[in-house]
Amino acid sequence: ITYYLTMYLITQMQKPEKQQKSINAFLVLSPQLEFDTIKAQILEKILEDLKPKTIAFEHYSVAWTIPQTQASSMPLCSPLDYQFLLDPALK
Repeated sequence: ITYYLTMYLITQMQKPEKQQKSINAFLVLSPQLEFDTIKAQILEKILEDLKPKTIAFEHYSVAWTIPQTQASSMPLCSPLDYQFLLDPALK
């Protein structure tokens, strides 16, 4: 599964939405990975690109979409959310 990440520095989040500039990245990960591994990989990208002083998954808003099947953003906060993502992604 290819995950496209859109990340914002706190300084960008304080600007009006149309003026915010994102940092974009992607991850290619196996659908067999456990949710904790997915979280760790996302946090690694955040650490690499945003360079926060401290890092915890709970400090970030993580959501997903699959344009052909799930156009609106859905949260990715738990193993159940992850399973809900995998079902349409693997069809």
